[in-house]
Amino acid sequence: MSDERFKKIIAVLIAVTTVFAALLAQLQAEAGNRDDRANRDSKRASVEAFGLQIRGNAEANYHYYTAFEQYRELETLREAADQRHDQKSADRYETMRDRLVDTSPLLAGKDRQGKAYFDSENEYEPDLARYQADTYYVSVQQQLQTFKAASKVKDGWDYKANAYIFHLTLLAVSLFLFGLAGTIATAATRMVFTGSGLLLTVVAMGAALSTYLAPVPDLRNRKGAIEHYAQGMGKVHMELLKESIAEFDQAIAAAPDYGDAYLERGRAYLYMDPPDLAKSLDSFAKALQFDPSNTAVYTEMAWGQYLQGEFENSIKTCQTGLQQRPDSLQLQFQLGLSLLASGQEKEARETYQKGLEQAAAIVAAARKNKQEPPSEVIANLEEASGILDQLQNVVDEKKGSPPPAKVVGKPETVSKVCEQLSGLLVSWELALENTGLPPQGKLTAKLDNEYFQDTSGKTPKDPDDNNVFKGSPAQISLNFNYANMKKGQKVVYRIFHDGEELDSWRYEEDWTEDGQGEWEEPLYPGYSEGFRFEPGDYYVEVFVDYHLATYGTFKVEE
Repeated sequence: MSDERFKKIIAVLIAVTTVFAALLAQLQAEAGNRDDRANRDSKRASVEAFGLQIRGNAEANYHYYTAFEQYRELETLREAADQRHDQKSADRYETMRDRLVDTSPLLAGKDRQGKAYFDSENEYEPDLARYQADTYYVSVQQQLQTFKAASKVKDGWDYKANAYIFHLTLLAVSLFLFGLAGTIATAATRMVFTGSGLLLTVVAMGAALSTYLAPVPDLRNRKGAIEHYAQGMGKVHMELLKESIAEFDQAIAAAPDYGDAYLERGRAYLYMDPPDLAKSLDSFAKALQFDPSNTAVYTEMAWGQYLQGEFENSIKTCQTGLQQRPDSLQLQFQLGLSLLASGQEKEARETYQKGLEQAAAIVAAARKNKQEPPSEVIANLEEASGILDQLQNVVDEKKGSPPPAKVVGKPETVSKVCEQLSGLLVSWELALENTGLPPQGKLTAKLDNEYFQDTSGKTPKDPDDNNVFKGSPAQISLNFNYANMKKGQKVVYRIFHDGEELDSWRYEEDWTEDGQGEWEEPLYPGYSEGFRFEPGDYYVEVFVDYHLATYGTFKVEE
């Protein structure tokens, strides 16, 4: 090949490569612009979601914890005046109560279907969840999903912009090689440079074409997907799980790769009554297919597998999730639970202990930085304890989920281990919450023979044989025998109503007696003369130096 012809070929290659580089520069600029636009959209959605959440929470909390509590107090005073036959005072309290109702949209407002949030004639309290869903919760969920979708779009275009820069770099090297080839006289050498430059150009063009053709899916463009998801979350917030599934189905129909919709649909199937475990696990599997990095899916899937009695599958799911999120206390405690149900008692105890130590480390780190410990740490400990109580009931009563026949080991042994681990968890929960440290030492005090009495009147009254009090008593006391107690020991009482702790009822005291004896502890002194224990199931725990020492249950009926 003549030197003149070779230079013409090099010139053509340089021209083509330069044009292609210019095109890539344009694509890179466009990708950068879309990246910036999606970034602005994600920030705007995040700020709007945060603002809606703060404002909505503040308004809902005011209407429920201030306006409604004042309503209840005025109603209690009115009832007390009625009981005293003081009609004038009763009328005055009723007038004040009705005026208060008119000032609160929670107490006087209605939803889009015209249904009141509070029916004072037939309901004990307003439907706060429905009010929240209508006023802000659905909108917050929609903005959060918009934020998440825009963030994914940003990441997609950011990846493309960076890829184009790499391709431009390859083209720059190609142009340099072509330029060298045009200045070298040796035929073999210039062919090497030309071939190398041509190869880099082809590679860059192929990679750039692949990058250009790669889609950047935008969930915001899937008509109705985010909207139906948000409506579904609103139904979940109102505990209308079956109704929420229809909304998640529509979200998935609009976006078949919508991982969050599969996750929430799986949760709805899992927690509705009765649960549909097969459909739940199928939804979780699809959620992992589209987003295998979502540890929440592993947590829920492991729980569903456990409920079905698939303990080995649950263990594997937990282990896979922990590989991605080693600090997940939920997965750690779920792993311990599944190990226990599968008959691996030693491994279960070790796993729970590891989780406790992780929780203590998180709390210690927060306190070291002069921060409040994450609330989810305490919640995880409480939840894990409650789930162990459920397993204990399953093996004791021989019914429920997981299927009792699939639980490995002697029922009495499994029950005892559940009780021990549950007590350990709540002891660490209380100690970490109050002191930032695990419970110190061992429990030497002995509290037993606990029983409850109605002490509203002058003469204590025992409950019936099923430990049920009737007639809404004004005062109930806990009685128990104690031994090996010492003055100055910290004693804590926790009271739960229908599974929820009554935080304002928690009581701490320094023990004042040495040795042994019998103790009576009023559970609640009452804020007003009209106070009565609300109907429901009550559960009481007593701790000595943050070690669970005894517990008991009773029920109040109308």
